[in-house]
Amino acid sequence: MATLNFLLKGTSTLKHIYAKLYYRDSTGNKYNYYKNTGEKATSDDWKQITTKKRVSLSAENKKLKSILENLEEKVLKNLNTDLSKNVIIDKDWLQFQIDLFNKRVTKEKKITDLLTDNIQEYIRTAPIRPNGKGGVGLSKDRINQYKNLINLLSEYQQQNKKKYRVKDVNSTFAMNLLTYLDNKAYSPSYQQKILSNIKTVCNNARRNGIDVSLQLEDIKISDVKNEFINYLTEEEINNIDNLILTNEALNNARKWILLGAYIGQRGNDLVNLTEKNIIAKNGRKYFNLQQEKTGKPIHIPFNSKIEKLIKEGFPYHLNINGENGLNKRFKEIGILANIDEVVKGKKMCKKSKRWVYGEYPKHEILRTHDLRRSFATNLYGKIPSVVIMAVTGHSTEKMLLRYIGKNSIDMATQLAEYYDKQELLSQNKSKMTVLKNASNQ
Repeated sequence: MATLNFLLKGTSTLKHIYAKLYYRDSTGNKYNYYKNTGEKATSDDWKQITTKKRVSLSAENKKLKSILENLEEKVLKNLNTDLSKNVIIDKDWLQFQIDLFNKRVTKEKKITDLLTDNIQEYIRTAPIRPNGKGGVGLSKDRINQYKNLINLLSEYQQQNKKKYRVKDVNSTFAMNLLTYLDNKAYSPSYQQKILSNIKTVCNNARRNGIDVSLQLEDIKISDVKNEFINYLTEEEINNIDNLILTNEALNNARKWILLGAYIGQRGNDLVNLTEKNIIAKNGRKYFNLQQEKTGKPIHIPFNSKIEKLIKEGFPYHLNINGENGLNKRFKEIGILANIDEVVKGKKMCKKSKRWVYGEYPKHEILRTHDLRRSFATNLYGKIPSVVIMAVTGHSTEKMLLRYIGKNSIDMATQLAEYYDKQELLSQNKSKMTVLKNASNQ
């Protein structure tokens, strides 16, 4: 809800007309901003203009009333447009709208050195920016990261009662921001991601001729290991597979869950599959798709379990989020399948709309992303890593190992198990040779 009202200010006979913008954001926070419209009126004229009774207005007052009505219409229209783009709405924004209405400025607003303005510029130019796929145009998820960054910095600036400029991003800024994020209980990995995105924006501002801090390069981004790596074990997947469900919606969700655990794709790539993605080569069926995030073409062979699922009927489309989305159904099915091991993880708080980290029964924190990790984790060590990477879309083995939470100890254990197997094979071979020689005597 937003309104634009007008009021008189001043002590002289001819007073200034101020615009008062009031609006609430999506979280319910209230904002009031005042700016001089540049118009003036006497108290008597203003009383006539604003009265609800039918009065005869002079030509000048009719013109003034029309100007203010048009200004109100333009500001509220632009407000709705800019809120949908995550533009920061403040007194400077209101001043720009008034200047725009009065034709003091044009829409081609010059980029300032404000940090939030430069984030907005980065978002504006997202369609022509190089991406990680070797093409042009940032992904929707990447753009949303920067939109969320504007919201976060807006809150941070309001708390500190300061607007940060690109040049303010130095070592002290980084430490203070990390402290703020830590107090807000953001995860260490998310804190570093925020800092990384801010550095990206600052470097882009530098290329646009805006001064940056000499300490910008001293801000190091830490490679934080994901402490909460959850996945479905093979036993838990079998428990879900063995469920007998009479509810059609739950049974449909169960199919998507099992399919996700068998083919190792991200949530959007998974639920967007249809029978049109199935191809046949050399007598075997495959899923053929192009990953949304990486742009990589992927072929995934059917196994007997996938064959069984598809034979029962291809699952109908299901949104990932929402009241009846797959994430919610996943949790319901997790309860039915007794997936209740207490694990570390994060759960969305409905009130604060924030992730809360802690220990929970596994079914409470299950999400579609855990299916891709389940695929990679359960197959790791059983087939070559390069084969897993070809399906999941990971570019390097280092990325894959980090994704499934494997470290140097895990690698050493795997090597030790390989040595044990080789030793066992060698002993068996020696026994077979001795037996063979004995039979020849």
